[in-house]
Amino acid sequence: MSSWLSDREQRMVAGAETASAATPIPTQIVSNGEYLPPKQSETQKRVEQRIFELADEQGKRLGLSRRQFMATGCGMAAAFLAMKEIYGTDAFQVEAAEAREPELLLARAQSLAGQFIFDVQTHFVRDDFDHKELLGLNEFAAEHWNPDIKQETSPGLARYKFLNYVKEVYYDSDTNLALLSGAPFDDPSWWLLSNEQIVKAREMVNDFAGSRRLLAHLSDYAQAARVDGGGRQGDLDLQTRFMEVIHHRRPARAIQIPVAPRRRAGDVSILRKGGQGRHHHDLHSQGAVAAGL
Repeated sequence: MSSWLSDREQRMVAGAETASAATPIPTQIVSNGEYLPPKQSETQKRVEQRIFELADEQGKRLGLSRRQFMATGCGMAAAFLAMKEIYGTDAFQVEAAEAREPELLLARAQSLAGQFIFDVQTHFVRDDFDHKELLGLNEFAAEHWNPDIKQETSPGLARYKFLNYVKEVYYDSDTNLALLSGAPFDDPSWWLLSNEQIVKAREMVNDFAGSRRLLAHLSDYAQAARVDGGGRQGDLDLQTRFMEVIHHRRPARAIQIPVAPRRRAGDVSILRKGGQGRHHHDLHSQGAVAAGL
């Protein structure tokens, strides 16, 4: 857990991977460790119960256990259907038949194949980043989410660096446009990327693609230091460089992201055309939910 939670607060939560229901969509607020999550509401409990009912009913029709059903596309549709029923809104565009007919899910997926996907928070670490503690994210993901990660070819910290970032975000996923962020730490050796490195990565990707495929999210490290009671001369130097990077960046080009056909193995033009494949998900540390529920 993050150090943002006090010892007392950490005693009030439990790991979401074991303490919350294994539903396709979380049925209570999950904290990343930066805030104390509230308890599950009565309405959220009703949504959870309705998901279980649909999973049991439709899973039986398909010859699947509750857990097996909830890992399918029909299980995801059932979760949205439960929210639609309980919250009484048309915000969730799902039909009851989609929770029981896999063919309808395939048709929906094909109809959405050309949708625009903007991943608004992505990261990679600089080449000289050497904190192997970060490898725990990979181990956790392999254990709880995707066992196939253990077979992937990028060893150690290389998994979190630029080349694999480009591969996963643009070649292995449907992402059209991504936002690259850094992360300020009190210990500079833990900074994922400097503002200058973020801008350089943006220029490299966009120059290669011939269009705007990557945006830069810069960090005001000096402001963060002042909030923490710093105010050192080095912080002011960072502030100066921050402003220089902003005001001397290259002129923005219009966003031009043509939709590409589904990629073929070895198609190196995919970054220039717009990624196709599975949707990219960042790996974050395990979350927490209010305990004792």
